[in-house]
Amino acid sequence: MAYLDDPCRRWLNKQIPDEERNMDSRLIDMLACPVSKAPVFFSEERQLIVCPTSKLAYPIKDGIPAMLPEDAIKLEDNDPLLSRPG
Repeated sequence: MAYLDDPCRRWLNKQIPDEERNMDSRLIDMLACPVSKAPVFFSEERQLIVCPTSKLAYPIKDGIPAMLPEDAIKLEDNDPLLSRPG
């Protein structure tokens, strides 16, 4: 599992133009976590696909969700992403 503070993941913090920040909601609805098979949601603020069930986040690379378990970022129990507003 990757971690947000991993130096190899610094590209996660780069500025992304507004037109590239939006994910098609239909695509998100079709996705499931490859680890838990649970539904996921898109965090526009952090540009991650998030699975609250497995506490994993998947990066978006060049506009494409990287939904491989080895690309997953382990989220801490207290991460605000896990308590997504309804």
